[in-house]
Amino acid sequence: MQLVKISKGGSGGGGGVTQIIAGTGISISPVGGTGVVTVCSSGGTAPIVVVGSGTASTIRCGVGNLAAAACSMSIGGCTNVVTSDSPFASIVGGSNNTICCSTYTSISGGCLNCVNVSDFGAISGGCKNIITGANTDFSTIGGGCLNLVCTRTGTIGGGTCNLASGGNATIAGGSLNCVINGEGSIGGGEQNMVCSSSAISGGVCNFACGNCGFIGGGTCNVLKCCFSSVVGGCDNKALGNFSVVLGGACSCAFCDCSIVYGSGNRVCGCNSAILGGCGNLVVSGSHCASILGGSGNQVGPLAIVGGGCGNNAGGNSAVVGGGKNNAATQDAGVLGGSDNSAGTQYSFIGGGLNNCTVSSTGSTNRCSTIGGGDGNVICQAVGFIGGGGSNKMICTGTASEGFSVISGGFGNCTCSNRTIIVGGCQNCILTSAKGSIIVGGDVNAVRCGSCYSIVGGGCSNEVCQNSCFSFIGGGNSNCVASSASSIVAGNINCITAINSFIGTACGGFIDNTRYGFIGTGETNQVCNDSRYAYIGNGVSNVIECKHYFSSVLNGEGNEFNGCCSCYGTIANGLNNCVTNCGSLYNSILNGIGNEIGINAPYSTILNGSCNLLRSTSYAISSGICTCNVRFGQRVHASAATFGGYGNSQYFDVVLTRTTSNATPTNMFLDGSSALFATQGNKMYTVNIKAQGFDVNESFIGQDLFAIFTTDVSNVVTRQHRSRYANYESVDAAFVIGDIDVVAGTGTINIQVTGNSGVTTYWLAYMWGVEMIKPEPS
Repeated sequence: MQLVKISKGGSGGGGGVTQIIAGTGISISPVGGTGVVTVCSSGGTAPIVVVGSGTASTIRCGVGNLAAAACSMSIGGCTNVVTSDSPFASIVGGSNNTICCSTYTSISGGCLNCVNVSDFGAISGGCKNIITGANTDFSTIGGGCLNLVCTRTGTIGGGTCNLASGGNATIAGGSLNCVINGEGSIGGGEQNMVCSSSAISGGVCNFACGNCGFIGGGTCNVLKCCFSSVVGGCDNKALGNFSVVLGGACSCAFCDCSIVYGSGNRVCGCNSAILGGCGNLVVSGSHCASILGGSGNQVGPLAIVGGGCGNNAGGNSAVVGGGKNNAATQDAGVLGGSDNSAGTQYSFIGGGLNNCTVSSTGSTNRCSTIGGGDGNVICQAVGFIGGGGSNKMICTGTASEGFSVISGGFGNCTCSNRTIIVGGCQNCILTSAKGSIIVGGDVNAVRCGSCYSIVGGGCSNEVCQNSCFSFIGGGNSNCVASSASSIVAGNINCITAINSFIGTACGGFIDNTRYGFIGTGETNQVCNDSRYAYIGNGVSNVIECKHYFSSVLNGEGNEFNGCCSCYGTIANGLNNCVTNCGSLYNSILNGIGNEIGINAPYSTILNGSCNLLRSTSYAISSGICTCNVRFGQRVHASAATFGGYGNSQYFDVVLTRTTSNATPTNMFLDGSSALFATQGNKMYTVNIKAQGFDVNESFIGQDLFAIFTTDVSNVVTRQHRSRYANYESVDAAFVIGDIDVVAGTGTINIQVTGNSGVTTYWLAYMWGVEMIKPEPS
């Protein structure tokens, strides 16, 4: 119901006239000539609103209200008081509200509210709210109970027992909140305090005393520096300028420009962050560090921990991605795993368990990497272990050592720089063996001082001490104990000679020589300074004692022994032998038990068994049990053994001579001195084709047949001689001399007689059978 309507009208050009129009059940009466009216109920005479004690003031009468100040009003409620020093103040309703010493101030309702010394202040309602104190103008309390504003332009929206005592302070609501000494604000909550120009949105027992800070909510959070924030949580602290606590519990951002989130995390370095987890720490002085999450992690300057548990990135620019109990120092990194330690500068561990990079005295050991695995260790610079278990790179104290690789495997170790172990188990490269490689296998080794050597694989292979540039491809228990030598594969092979080679053999041995070669086979040997010697295949073949450039291609039990039988070859066979001095450029092609003995250069045994060739040159033997002792002789036998009575061998030889006189002279096997020597207790059946020719190609020739015998003392007797063909040219100028075969002293001699003053060239081909005379009856 509208009680009174007051409007302002006008008539003509005159001044305005105020119109008071009564509503239903209301009467209006003037009071004297003062222009003051009273408003009474319809039909009664007692006034409801009357003039107050202040000039132009208004009160509701009969309820104990007081409007003692000019232009003040106390028109509702009861026992409301506007004191005389509060012009233009108004109390609209409520009870026991008071405005004193405050201009243009209002209390809209409530009880026991008070505005004291606050121009333009306002209390909208509530109970026992107070705005008071010097310079508290323009302050407001919206409602609530026992709220106190004692600052200029302060605001309390509601709640209970809130205090706004800093300039421009605001408390939206809540209980027991306090803003002091600054332009702070509290949105709500309980027992929150702001003592600067910061804000608390809500929560319980939060405290902000840094300028321009923010606490979003939570419990017992603390903000003490400028431009910092605590978003929420419990018992968190933002103690650095521009620091942020995103939430969680018991976390602290101690330093400027730091961020923390989670439980029990502490950031003690500027420009650092912990984004989650529990019990993480950015250690004191560690600027620009980060922990993304996890538990019990620590970081140093410029370092990062991504997560995990108990990780420590304590070195400058260190990184630990995650895992458990990993550590990175000296600008190093660990990606994950457990109990890994990157303890050298710029080193990296990808993962695994108990891996570490470490420094040693006198070495920087930078830039090493372990991909993963278990128990791997690098104590070298620029080393790499890909994975595996218990692999080690050890530094011997020289700062320049490093640049080694162990790709994987178990129990592998390198103690030299620029080495590689690809894999395998318990392989080892020892000190001063730089540039060496073990590809794989088990228990292989490159010993001290064996630089640039390689073991490809296998088991228990070894490049021995000071054996540089050596190679073992694979196999088992092979050994190289000299420089620039190689074993491709096989079993129990050994080289102690430089620049030598064994292919895929078993029990091969090259010793005390150089440039030896064994291709394959079993228990073959090249030794005792037999340089450039070659054994291709076979079993138990031997080249020894300075048999340079000699070869055994295949077979079993073949041997070069004695000394200095150079450039010889045994192609195949069993138990063949080239022995003693002077047997150069000779060959045994095949057979069994054949022998080329002393001083038999340029000689060959083609095949057969038990053939002997010695004290001759350019000879050829074959068959069984021949004995060839003459220059250029070719022999063959088919008897069971030439050593038995009645046994024989076939032979053929070529003899030459040059004459220039008519003196009978012997022809020679070598053209100069070698005669056809006989042996004791033999019978010789010989055929001879001989001819002579001069520069004019005139010639003569004869075919002869003869039989000789020798006694046990090798006294030669011609038993028969016959000429069965003569031939000559038609040139009458050629005067025939003579061609004959005679017995000599331990020789069978072909004698020729030429022409005086004419150079004649003689050639004879002699063949026959040499037989051991039958045993006398």
